[in-house]
Amino acid sequence: EDGDDIVYANWLAMAYAGLISLIVYNPESKKWGQAHMQARYVILQVLLEAGVVELEGITAVDAAAVAKAKEIKAGGDESGAAEMGVRVKLHRDRIRTAGVEAIGNFLRKLQVYKATADLQRGLDMYNGYSTVPDSLLPVRDLVILNRKPRGMFVQPHTAVADDGAVSLATFEPTVDGVIDSFVARFPVRVW
Repeated sequence: EDGDDIVYANWLAMAYAGLISLIVYNPESKKWGQAHMQARYVILQVLLEAGVVELEGITAVDAAAVAKAKEIKAGGDESGAAEMGVRVKLHRDRIRTAGVEAIGNFLRKLQVYKATADLQRGLDMYNGYSTVPDSLLPVRDLVILNRKPRGMFVQPHTAVADDGAVSLATFEPTVDGVIDSFVARFPVRVW
């Protein structure tokens, strides 16, 4: 049962990453800023096509909804703006059947195109999946609006006192915490 939960969490994380990848899509040039984010979006499209994933609330997202979310967020209500978003629904019972089959078929086709040097058909298939329709651009705006800052990891320090006692020093996951960590780790000026 735990294994099924882990599989579900990983597939859901990939589908969610496909939606979040819209952050690096440029609608003016219709190009992707990062290849791995484009690939995540392609995987999301394969899963949507197979009926393994659904995007709930997507029909309610338009320019007016984005404007309202911006207004709510400007008023300081972060959760209110986030509530206006799209939800990724993954059908747990379809992962090992339709999901595995869809991803397998997609990868097999892509591999055949690569192995036979059929660049044009491979590009046509991949670019077909990575095309972002205009109807999804308001969703992209909501994704950008609700973007969270990248988390910081600041490693704690351990120290052993003269009496053998071990202490642990932790630091806030902020820029100041990183600086405090370096000062604690390297207290003597070496230059």
